[in-house]
Amino acid sequence: MEEQEHVINEELLELRNKEVVRLKHDAVEEVQLDEITRSTAEQYPYSERPSPYKVRLVGEKRQRRVYAAPIGNNAAYYLKTKSGIVYCELAVDAALHRV
Repeated sequence: MEEQEHVINEELLELRNKEVVRLKHDAVEEVQLDEITRSTAEQYPYSERPSPYKVRLVGEKRQRRVYAAPIGNNAAYYLKTKSGIVYCELAVDAALHRV
């Protein structure tokens, strides 16, 4: 039962290029800020790092940490799951800017 909690409902996902899995734009129900300590952020200067965002997906009770990987002046945001990485930039942005 615990293992299924890490699985994201397939209705919230979209597959692009047969390899890239992304959350649909309306898949995030709630975004919370959970500030990362400065010392933690300094450990990850130009590699994967935990972001200050935690999200709760539609139909779920648990919060998931959003991770970031800097790419130039931008960053790729994603969730880590047992089945792999799920990109979530658009879904997090849509949830943050929802009116």
